[in-house]
Amino acid sequence: MSDDSQNVVTRLETPSSSRYLDRAHEEFEYLRQFGVQMSGYAFPTVLFIKGELNVSEKTGQPLLGGQDGDALRAALDRLGYTENEWAACSIANVQNRTADGIDILLLTIETFDPELVIALDKTACDDLLGIWDLGSLAIGEPGRHQGRRVLLLDGFETALKSMSEKQRMWAYLKTVKPLSAPM
Repeated sequence: MSDDSQNVVTRLETPSSSRYLDRAHEEFEYLRQFGVQMSGYAFPTVLFIKGELNVSEKTGQPLLGGQDGDALRAALDRLGYTENEWAACSIANVQNRTADGIDILLLTIETFDPELVIALDKTACDDLLGIWDLGSLAIGEPGRHQGRRVLLLDGFETALKSMSEKQRMWAYLKTVKPLSAPM
């Protein structure tokens, strides 16, 4: 398992916010102890949830460190998000799904505190639907839950193998532009 959780916090360190960052680092370390995999930046606008790990991620490489991450970062850039507005997490290696009576995915989302949550595959969608009542939210249809925007995708990494599937994913991602972006 990769130890990217420490890097998640250190990228944002500044002297004026050291207590806040120390607390965040403790929270990310707590999640890592449960087996939560993380990459990207602390306090992101966009949190990607990955339920199905690829071969390199299963062997400890960072989440979204390959072609899928390159494609997602390029998509975010085209939509108007800045480079440091994303993070990724996976609970695929988590054995105990609760911490102090709270679902570990819910705790992970709350720790990152994103404005937008994107489930990248069917497993991630199922995990998210297991903790949030999203009603009849369909794949690719933007929704909301407790002030957060939500987008469910049914296999982003797999879609990269087909031009028509890539276009479908791009159409879905275009529905969740930054809130400050022009219509």
